[in-house]
Amino acid sequence: MTQTDRQAARRRVIERIVKRREELAEREARIRAQVLAVSAAVLDRERAMADAERRISEAVHQLTVNDMVPVREAAALCGLEVREVNRLRRTRPDASPPVMSDGPA
Repeated sequence: MTQTDRQAARRRVIERIVKRREELAEREARIRAQVLAVSAAVLDRERAMADAERRISEAVHQLTVNDMVPVREAAALCGLEVREVNRLRRTRPDASPPVMSDGPA
């Protein structure tokens, strides 16, 4: 192999390496963009779910406290389990634990 052949071979190898690095960088950029899109969608979903939970909790509170619908009845009317209604009542942001009283003290 002559000196010229070696130089030509080196140039080809360098060109291939450069091309491979460019392809890898493009792939990495595509991956980053997709991961960012997924992360943004997950955050949107979490916000939407938190908002829905808040609204459901508020409605359950209105039913069970303001309108004095028993928890079992509220659960049946809403198509929820009693446990879920109780959980939603507890998760209301300004919810305070119910005060249980046996009568006048």
